[in-house]
Amino acid sequence: MKLIVYGLGRDYEEHEKFIRDKYEILGVSDSDLSKEIKYNDFIRKENILNLDFDKILVCSEDYFKEIKKDLICLGIDDQKIIGLDGNVINLKGREPIIVVKLSGGMGNLMFQYAFYLKLKFNNINTPIKVDISFYYLEQVPEAFQIPWVFERIFNLKLPIATREEIAESKRQKKYYEKELSSYDKEVADIKAGYIVGYWQTAKYFKGIEGQVRKTFRFDLMYLSNRQKTILEKINGSKNSVAVWIRRGDYVTSTEINSLYGNICTKEYYDTAMEYIRQKYKTENFFIFSNDSDYVQENYKKYPSMTYADNSTEFWDMSIYLMSQCDHIIISNSTFSWWAAWLHEKDGIIISPKTFINGYTTPDMWEREWIRL
Repeated sequence: MKLIVYGLGRDYEEHEKFIRDKYEILGVSDSDLSKEIKYNDFIRKENILNLDFDKILVCSEDYFKEIKKDLICLGIDDQKIIGLDGNVINLKGREPIIVVKLSGGMGNLMFQYAFYLKLKFNNINTPIKVDISFYYLEQVPEAFQIPWVFERIFNLKLPIATREEIAESKRQKKYYEKELSSYDKEVADIKAGYIVGYWQTAKYFKGIEGQVRKTFRFDLMYLSNRQKTILEKINGSKNSVAVWIRRGDYVTSTEINSLYGNICTKEYYDTAMEYIRQKYKTENFFIFSNDSDYVQENYKKYPSMTYADNSTEFWDMSIYLMSQCDHIIISNSTFSWWAAWLHEKDGIIISPKTFINGYTTPDMWEREWIRL
């Protein structure tokens, strides 16, 4: 097959070796004429029709539709314009590989890794790796530490994909999450490709719950002395209740507040605490939060585990501490979701009705949880 490659950005750089090894390349083209200096076989767009080619391979996946429309207006048959999707390029004979992109905080990473475990269970003969590039590209200085902490508190080693393995998985197929916290069987049945999403529902690891619980068994050597003191109080209390109050960027960031704010209000927590207080006649509330000033102002009479930005503790161990309480009141956060899901006691879990403003997230909450 004789190809002209169009679009010489990041996607082409990722796949250039593969494309040049597999196909006869007549030349490369781009709307950015400055790239003519870099590529000896550069063809100006207006000269493409003068060449005898089989297909034009558009490498810019994000702008495929716009580029295709532009090429059709130039007089090129739309049947000759193809993209990088593995269903279009002939990949027959290539070994399948699956790569799961990891991103976000600890709760999100746990969802993605749990889905990785299910994909591994479903595809025992296929290499399955994870892409952690997000944590090196993210502008938040502490972001790169998250996979490192994840490995240590769960005593495991992430199967990190190489750059070539990531590129190969993208050549085979790309899957993107269509709807937040909504189970998608097409993605669940993936056999090869690169998958991007949060996968925030237990339905993505249905059938391997025992393995997930075993994997997310916290290494207690990472509990600080302060955390051990809280754990002793929890274990010594009857009808202990964990309350996770998530604030931080939910309050300070206008963009994030529009999505997650004004859901778990003080009224929500007070109503949930009163529900448990009346049902179990308990005052053994343990407050967990990332806002110590707010907790001191509103819940100072209860034991609390709050964190300053300069804390040296592995504060993700709070997921474990919360899970050890008899009952849990969670917020609209994946962090407390995991504390509730890993909770193995007979008590109750209370969650808000809404997870994200403006989204239905139909599969986010577990059926037995009480929603207020």
